[in-house]
Amino acid sequence: MVKREVGLSRSDWVEAALLALEAGGMRAVAVEPLAKHLGATKGSFYWHFKDRADLIAAVVELWERRYVTDGTARLAEIEDPRVRLERLFTVAVTPGTGRIDVALTEAAKTDPGVAEVVRRVQEARVDFLASIYRELGLSRRHARQQAVLALLAQVGMAVVAETAPALIPTGADLATLRSLLTPPG
Repeated sequence: MVKREVGLSRSDWVEAALLALEAGGMRAVAVEPLAKHLGATKGSFYWHFKDRADLIAAVVELWERRYVTDGTARLAEIEDPRVRLERLFTVAVTPGTGRIDVALTEAAKTDPGVAEVVRRVQEARVDFLASIYRELGLSRRHARQQAVLALLAQVGMAVVAETAPALIPTGADLATLRSLLTPPG
C-alpha cells in the first residue's frame, strides 16, 4: 500500500496504473488492485474517472508525454547529433525498457484509441530518429530507412526481452549492436 485515500488525485491513480502496466501488462490496470495498492476505495477511483477506459486513456497519454514527447525534447537539447543518438540508444536499446511498449502493442489489437496513440508514437520515433540521421549526413531516404531499422531493433529488443531474454546481448555485444545503428563518421 502506497498512500491513504485522503488527498489522492487523478494523477496518483494514473501513475499507479502506469507502474501496474509496466509490471503486469494491461490486465494489471484494474480498479480493485489499484485501489488496494493506493489504500483507496473504488469510490475514489470513480471520483476521478468515468470508467476503466478513461483511466487507460489517461495512462496512454502519460506514457506518450513522458516517454516520447518529453523524452525527445530532452534529447533534442543535446547539440551533437552523434551524442544525441548514442544517448537515445543507451535508453531505447537496453533490455527491460520496452515492457510498456509491448503491453500497449498488445492492447492496441483490441482498443482503437490505444492503437492510434501507439501508431502516432511509432511515427514520432521514426521522425525523430530520421532527423538525427539527416544531421549525420544521410540522405532523406536513407535516414528514414535507418530510423525504421533502429525502431525495429528497439521494438524487437523489447519483445525478445520478454519472451527469450537469454538472447539479449550484454556488455560489449550490446555496445556493438548499438554501434551498428550509428552511421560511421
